[in-house]
Amino acid sequence: MGRKPADVAGCGLRRKGPVTDRAKVYQRLFFVLCVPRSNTCSTDERTLPRFRYDRLTSVADRRSGELRHLLLSELQRNAHVSQRALARRLGVALGTVNRVLSDLVESGYVQVFNRNVRPFAYRVTRDGEQFHRRLTVEVYSSALANLRRFEERIRSTLLKMRARGIGSVVFYGAGTVMETASRLASELGIPVLGAVDDDERKHGARRAGVAVHPPTVIGDLRADAVLITTLRHAEAIRQKLGRSLSSSIQLWEI
Repeated sequence: MGRKPADVAGCGLRRKGPVTDRAKVYQRLFFVLCVPRSNTCSTDERTLPRFRYDRLTSVADRRSGELRHLLLSELQRNAHVSQRALARRLGVALGTVNRVLSDLVESGYVQVFNRNVRPFAYRVTRDGEQFHRRLTVEVYSSALANLRRFEERIRSTLLKMRARGIGSVVFYGAGTVMETASRLASELGIPVLGAVDDDERKHGARRAGVAVHPPTVIGDLRADAVLITTLRHAEAIRQKLGRSLSSSIQLWEI
């Protein structure tokens, strides 16, 4: 049986044919870089301005455009959903969901078609579907542009390492960023001797063809350099390795 068309990043944008490895990486990187998460998201009700109808016709504000896109996607999947559940899924404050949803209703993009049930039953109108499609194009165009810039940032770092005489590398962090870095290192002819990660569940596995080890084996791998391939914990890793890494091994960050 053939694969079903991929639902890109789970938000309704479908592409024909099987998902390529690069497309999978882009999907995961989209969530790493762009999608708000609980407790880590910078998009909350204090940073979102009050939007009027004319503001809703554009997504010049990237974060608010993504939030409206995700909110409309959730309503299309489930009409009977509470605002509290929406806030939890999107990783934003309840007041933010209430304000954005009210603006969408006022703009004619969302309709409350049954106020006699709790939670209210919402319907995305025909204008709302058109608005959602426009948001889909703009949000993913912006996201892909950001991902390409990030990929170029990784490539630039690897090129600098090669110019400094780095002949082999070990990655610290066995996630999505590492998968992209591994592919680019292969394209540039830089041997990847392995990856290390603090997560014990990843030890012994292979990610993008790279074996994942505990950090204690960095010296045994005998690489010229360690490249930190995580964004969230880069500072903590740099401080830890700065105290324990052999002076013969260079430490690099993306």
